[in-house]
Amino acid sequence: FPGGGTKDFSFSAARELARKESKYEWILKWDQDEVMYEKDLVRIAEAVLTTNKNGIELAFIHFMVYPWLYQFIDSKRFLFKRDYSEWRDNVHEGVYVAGNRFEKLHDVKVFHYGYLRGQAEVLKRWKLYADIVNKPNWYDGQDPENIITDRISVCQNFTGEHPLVAQGVLAELFQDKPPF
Repeated sequence: FPGGGTKDFSFSAARELARKESKYEWILKWDQDEVMYEKDLVRIAEAVLTTNKNGIELAFIHFMVYPWLYQFIDSKRFLFKRDYSEWRDNVHEGVYVAGNRFEKLHDVKVFHYGYLRGQAEVLKRWKLYADIVNKPNWYDGQDPENIITDRISVCQNFTGEHPLVAQGVLAELFQDKPPF
């Protein structure tokens, strides 16, 4: 799949192929660095069965550098009806949903830990994203060399509890770095 991802592979095109080949009514977009509270699975299942919308939005908490710093809580599209959705752009988050748009379950939280990796890996990804066509708007005008500092400067302290599945991993990864 040309474009996106590593500039010679489009994660969006791969997701679009999977969507087309799916035999199920609903598609779940999930990345390996995202987790949620187990209790929220029931809420999502109920929404899928009862909504008249073509997609479901969840709250998205984006952590930066440490698991006690988050950059934002945003609304993201995670579930969509197969026949009303399509990935069009090279950035894998870019799904389009037609018709009766989104049920908003903003009390259901998804925790994104992708930017807790080594900062060299994060910088590499941001340099890649700076050149992708149809990238998220917040990359516009950003200098990849300064983006880590710029994004950390707007972080807030997270005072909640991480989902159980992530707690042990986070404790091990950050055992020598006390929260500040």
